[in-house]
Amino acid sequence: STHSAKVSEQSPDVVVVLMFPESGAKFVKKFTSISKNLPQLVFDANIQSGIADYQRILDGGAVLNGAIVATIPQTTTQEFKDAYKKRFGIEAGFMSDVAYDAFNLLVKTYNKDGKKWIENIKTVQFSGASGAIEFDNAGVRKPEVKFVQMVGGKLPN
Repeated sequence: STHSAKVSEQSPDVVVVLMFPESGAKFVKKFTSISKNLPQLVFDANIQSGIADYQRILDGGAVLNGAIVATIPQTTTQEFKDAYKKRFGIEAGFMSDVAYDAFNLLVKTYNKDGKKWIENIKTVQFSGASGAIEFDNAGVRKPEVKFVQMVGGKLPN
């Protein structure tokens, strides 16, 4: 409530929401109850994992129409999906491909010498279940980021 009130007082043109989904949805709900003019909303990729929270808390999420979202496209390979379903009997969960790739990254680059292991990780390049695995100079995985606009309270495919 406090954040929503403070932001509303400023009458911003754009509000960037960098929150866990449930908190973000509650912020938007309170903001819309305080302010008559909703600014352009922009979200980080957290909304992908919690879109159901936004839709539940925001009565379907139509208020999010036109919101801009920095998404991380889900590029899970069909081979991974099939193997996962065969092994566990259920569909692969959100980010399970990334977790699988993280484990394989550690196995592929392993060295008893911790410093060499870290160097191996920095220079690795391979194609995993979640796409290309490669890191930048700061050691952050180079993700593909795609900006989309929400329609009908939903993220486009």
